[in-house]
Amino acid sequence: MQTTGEAGDRVFLTASSGVEIDTVEDLLRQAGLSPVRWADLPPGPLGRSLSEVLGRCVALIAVLADDASPSPGLLVDVGAAIGRDLPVILITTSPRTRTKLPAVLQELPAVNLGGDERAIGDRIVQTIKAYSDTHDEPHPLTQSPVREWDSEVERRVAASLQQIGIRVVGQFPANNRTRVDLAAWFPDIGAQLNPLLVEVAARRPNLQQRREALRRYLHDAQTFIGVLVTVEPNEPTWEFAEGTAIVTLGVDFLEDIEVGALARLLMDGRNQLFHQS
Repeated sequence: MQTTGEAGDRVFLTASSGVEIDTVEDLLRQAGLSPVRWADLPPGPLGRSLSEVLGRCVALIAVLADDASPSPGLLVDVGAAIGRDLPVILITTSPRTRTKLPAVLQELPAVNLGGDERAIGDRIVQTIKAYSDTHDEPHPLTQSPVREWDSEVERRVAASLQQIGIRVVGQFPANNRTRVDLAAWFPDIGAQLNPLLVEVAARRPNLQQRREALRRYLHDAQTFIGVLVTVEPNEPTWEFAEGTAIVTLGVDFLEDIEVGALARLLMDGRNQLFHQS
């Protein structure tokens, strides 16, 4: 994976035939990325031009039609990106589109337009960063700032996850009720489950209120697995509501868990959520 210059990391932006992508292009620019489109391809044979441009990009962003049908040109672009081991992120225009994805695209991370544009941009940037980390090619992205841990408990939570190979990013601003505390990227649970959104609860909080706040942010970020970590001891307990799954557990439990056990816990929550849907 190659990096680019000061203008921001390049991403190749493609779409199914007839799909308007100006809104997505604006969103990507606001996230600090530099979109490249078909009109920007250099002259020459298509295969060589596309390969040349993808070689200077960090990801491919593909916008699907409402019925999720990929055009032949989009499939060519996706295949070329996968062949270069670039991350591919699908952009859908409605929640229903995600349920119609063809099998060839189902394993790719998908982000739905709508809701909090900053959260959407953050998720796209962090998906690219997480992919680069798991491929042993760490590389800074424009909108991937690092902040100090807000509390000792937050530090313990982050350290526990990092110890078992999970990338953890503190969200801005810290300790803000309208945003989750941490986003965590787990390479062994599949792109559709990432990011895990982690909320760190203070001593003796109203846990139900914290779950409801976390659920709202899950909807804004268009993901569905949340983790609520408490200072006091708590064995893992799942709550399923409104298409989300939130597990509440104590920081001491998290500090003792092994990566395989955590993966099984998260997959179990996913399976229970899908079974109830």
